Parts: sequence; C-alpha cells; structure tokens
Amino acid sequence: MKLGRDNWAADHVSDLATGRFAPSPTGPMHMGHLITALSSYCSVKQKMGKWLIRIDDVDSDRGSTESGNLIIETLRTHGMIPDNEVTYQSIQGAKYRYRIKQLESQTFYCSCPRRETSAHQTYMGKCYQKKGYQAGHSIRLRSHKTIMVSVSSSNTEVEDGITESVDDFILQRKNGDISYHLASAIDDGEQMTEVVRGDDLLTTTGYQILLMKKLGLSIPNYTHIPCLRFKTGEKLSSQNMAPALANDRPAANLRNALWYLGAIPPTNIQSVSGIIKWGIGNLFLSKLPEILVPFQNYDVTDVHPRTQTIKHSV
Repeated sequence: MKLGRDNWAADHVSDLATGRFAPSPTGPMHMGHLITALSSYCSVKQKMGKWLIRIDDVDSDRGSTESGNLIIETLRTHGMIPDNEVTYQSIQGAKYRYRIKQLESQTFYCSCPRRETSAHQTYMGKCYQKKGYQAGHSIRLRSHKTIMVSVSSSNTEVEDGITESVDDFILQRKNGDISYHLASAIDDGEQMTEVVRGDDLLTTTGYQILLMKKLGLSIPNYTHIPCLRFKTGEKLSSQNMAPALANDRPAANLRNALWYLGAIPPTNIQSVSGIIKWGIGNLFLSKLPEILVPFQNYDVTDVHPRTQTIKHSV
C-alpha cells in the first residue's frame, strides 16, 4: 500500500523555517563542526526561523554522554542557543521502530556479516526471502537500486538527492540499534524545513530522501557546504585527530570559522553576540567558496587577513 503524507508528521511541520545541527557524540567539537553549525544557524535565523540541536547517538558502539554534553556546552559558549530543548535519538527507539513497521512489506531480515557486504561493496541479495522476524538479524530495506538524481552538488542549489543507485541498506542493526540513515531521515522529515550539512554527506542525503519519500514525510531543502580539510585532503574528524575547539576563546573561534567561509567581520566587532549577529546579516550560503582553504591550527584571521571571499560557487 502506498503511503501518503503521514498525519503525525504533518502536525509537527510548520511553515516556520526550522534547521538543526545534529552531531554524533564521538568527541569534542572541532573547527569543521563549528563551520557547519554556524552556517546552519545563520541560514535559518536569516529566515526568522528556529534552530535546534539534535544529538545523533543511535549507535551504541560509538559516542558518549560526556561528548554530547561537551558539544552542547561548546555551542552555547559560541552563542548558538537552540530554540527548543536538545533532543537525543537514543531515546526515540519506539518512534523509529513504528516507522520500520510501516515499511514492513519492503524490508527483509539479513544475516550477512559486514565483512561480506563490504567486500562486495553492494549487497548481493542472499537474504531477500527472509521476511519474518529473525533473531540476531539486521533489517534491510529492499531499494531495487532506486536512482536518486541530484539537481546539483553545488552549495548554491537545493538538491534532491544524489546521482547514483541506492543499495539495499540497513534500517536496524543486528544488535537492535537503529541505523543513522533511518533515524535522521525520520527526524529531519518530521521536523526540519532545511538541512545544512557537509558535502561529504551527499550520498547519505540520497538514502535519506528515499526513506522520506517511502514514509510520506516532507523533504527539507538540503544545502551541502564544502568540508574543512587538512592539507592532506582528509576531512577534519575526531578519527583524524582534529584539534578540539577551546571554549575559553569563542570569539576567536567564530572569527576563524567565518574566515574559512569567506566572510570577515569588521575588527571592531569582538564579542560573541556581535559576531553571531554580523554572521546572520552577512554569511550567505549562496556565496560560500567552492573549496575551503585547508585547515590551519592557529588564528588564520591574524596571519592571513583577506578582504574578500575566494572564488564563489556558481
């Protein structure tokens, strides 16, 4: 049976612009996080909308409560206060499993080990006939290699997915954990009108849009911004030992983040609130650089002052 737009979701999506920052609690915030959070915050506040914080902690093998608390503290210290209470995916399992039930006719139970599916890179379909509950199995969505086509990968466009086929992917892991794809698709489809995220997540967006369509949820406007990378080309991440932001210098951190994004506040604006206000009025996603200057572990605004952005996206 084809699902129409869900009534519960309809009650929770308003005309008010709503955006979010949704980190996984795998470590302290770094400059890459701050760039994404600041971009999201300024974008939704330009529309007089609501900005939310969601902790994406569905993976029980990764992350910690301490890291989640530190991320929230860092965001507040840097002037980004959520308009509602912080939400945690780990306590919303019942909602996610209800949605899996809605997709029951399109799912199957899978016992294939991760090393086998990783070796083939795409799922080979060995478990398609396993429809009933199977203990110790993951639950996969039968995607039929759906093609999700992107309007553009440019950060100046609103995208509608990715230009590649979507493989049969996991909705619930063997240990009972809900997958990141499912939890994020549900939360964003039920609550958000816009999602600002790194361009490393273009493929992820395609999987999540497919789920939103199957569940009859609203699809937010997606903007993928360039990721901050080391000189080696690696994306800043906790796994790559990206330096943590120091909470005792939030104004300097914000100025550095804006510098990477090609926007420099006047030197007489030094307070956190002043820099945030300036960012809302002057940081526009359509004018971000195509590629960010590689990360430098010092105050780039002092060493490399610049008066205009590097080449804009087209």
